[in-house]
Amino acid sequence: PILWGGWFPTISPDQCLESPYIDIVIKGQGEEILPELVTKIKTGIPINDTTGISYKEDGKIIHKPMRPLADLNSFLPVNYELLEASRYTLSEGLLHYISSVGCPYACTFCGVSAYLKQKWYGLKPERVVNEIKEFCEKYQLNEILFFDSTFFVDLKRAKEILKGFIRENLKFRWFANSYVNQVVNFDDEMLGLLQMTNCYCIELGIESGSKRIRELFQKNFSDDNINKCLEMLTKVNISVKGNYIIAPPTEKKEDFLAT
Repeated sequence: PILWGGWFPTISPDQCLESPYIDIVIKGQGEEILPELVTKIKTGIPINDTTGISYKEDGKIIHKPMRPLADLNSFLPVNYELLEASRYTLSEGLLHYISSVGCPYACTFCGVSAYLKQKWYGLKPERVVNEIKEFCEKYQLNEILFFDSTFFVDLKRAKEILKGFIRENLKFRWFANSYVNQVVNFDDEMLGLLQMTNCYCIELGIESGSKRIRELFQKNFSDDNINKCLEMLTKVNISVKGNYIIAPPTEKKEDFLAT
């Protein structure tokens, strides 16, 4: 059988299963469901009591209830030994790392809020520091891209992670995603930690210079807060990468020019 998983199959399982090339959809987290399904399929055990999936049976689409989200800290660390590092950016000292999943915001265009219902879950700071320390030793890292939807949801956690980098004398430059209303709450300690740990860029989903369009997107921040973010970060020599959506529904020329 052919299994699909991820954001789109979770949000639109019927559309996926209408394809003759897809037999089973895994909804939500797949870390526990996928090995469970593989074991059942290999051993001939029926899958109809498996939660967190949708599947086809006798031409009908069957939906099983979503499985509660598991604590990220209960999962084993990613085993990069299974990869041939020379084929990936690891061989160049660049690591793509996810320390949390989800996002507490409700941007109307984003699959993350639909997928995880505005929930956010983070690895414990000590685990993040220990894993990255091990990666630094194994792969001589010089750069880390944090691929969290938004890294700074829990500012206390973020500070503990950065203090751990300093304590372990880990040397690399790094990049992360954030949200305007998070950055404006950075205090002097946070800004200092960003500098000391060599954060070189923070990506912000600004999306539009038009207040009207941002309201359609449920981006609840002001022009003043956008400008404050830019000023705060540039003062500590951190670049800002802005994301923008051009020509969304209802956008007018003046909205575009505002952007």
